[in-house]
Amino acid sequence: MIIRELTENDCSKCAEMHIKTYPKYLFTSKFPKKMLENFYKNLLFGNRFSYVIEVDNEIFGAVMIGENSNAARNIFIKSNFLSLLVVIFRNPQFILLKSFDLIRNVINKNFDSKHQVRLTNILVDSSHNKSKGASEILLNHAFAELKKENITSLGWSVRSSNVKAINFYIKINAKVEKIVNNSLYFYKIL
Repeated sequence: MIIRELTENDCSKCAEMHIKTYPKYLFTSKFPKKMLENFYKNLLFGNRFSYVIEVDNEIFGAVMIGENSNAARNIFIKSNFLSLLVVIFRNPQFILLKSFDLIRNVINKNFDSKHQVRLTNILVDSSHNKSKGASEILLNHAFAELKKENITSLGWSVRSSNVKAINFYIKINAKVEKIVNNSLYFYKIL
C-alpha cells in the first residue's frame, strides 16, 4: 500500500469513487462525472494536504484537508453556476434545500468553527479488497503531515443523517464542536 499526494490527474478517480460511495440524497451525487472531476480539481487547490491510497497503481481512497476549501468550493460554484442550476432543476428535491442554503448564507447563520484547517473530503471504495481500515490509515498519514507543519487541530462537518461517518469520527476520538441545523461540526486535536 502506498500513500502519496493527490494530483490533478487523480481527480477522475475521485469522481468515480464519489459516484460509487456517496449517499444518493446528497446534491453532489447528482453531478455528472465530468462536473465532479472539475469539482475535485477545484477542491485540490484549496486543500494542500490531499492524499490517495493505492495498491498496484489502483487508487481506492482519498482524503482532502486544507485551509481554503470554502474558497475553492466558491470558485467552483461561480464557474459552474449554470451547470449547477441544471442539476438543481433536474433534481427538484434540491430546489427548496438550496433556497434555504442561500437564505442562510445571506443572513449569515452559518457556524464559523475556530478550527481553520478543515477535513473537506474522505473517499474510500469499500468494494476494493484492501479498503478495510483505509480511512483511518489515510487520516493518520494526513494528521502526521499536519503535525509536521505545526498544525495542532482540524475541524469538519457532516450531515446528521450520515450515521456511518459519525460513528467513524467518534471512533477516531473526534469531538463534537457544535450541532447546527442538520450538521454536526467535529474537531480533533492532533
